[in-house]
Amino acid sequence: MELTEAQYHQIKDCLPCQRGNVSLSNLQVLNAILYIAEHGCKWRGLPFKEAIDYWRGKIKLPSSGWTGIWQEQHSHGFVVAGANHDALLEDIYNAIDKARSTGGYEAFEAAFPEIVKTHG
Repeated sequence: MELTEAQYHQIKDCLPCQRGNVSLSNLQVLNAILYIAEHGCKWRGLPFKEAIDYWRGKIKLPSSGWTGIWQEQHSHGFVVAGANHDALLEDIYNAIDKARSTGGYEAFEAAFPEIVKTHG
């Protein structure tokens, strides 16, 4: 469900005025709330472009184990248990990113042995 401009104009006077340095309109915020209410908050449920943008916005965080970051940090960080070197994590991230845009799991599966061989 998404509100149109016409629908928004019917209810806009019921909403608080926007203040300060905001980058989203009230209409965009309402549509985001409606989207989450309808689809949940899993990033996989986002439209393709938004899901890719979300993925590419993650911060690469080297980690020795899955407990290296906590709770909501997982939403913002790209972590691979045991990938505790920047170069290894970067190579895994790039292989996944390439697989997402060019061919799916098989592309990543083909690249992974070389990544392991390179980084030990």
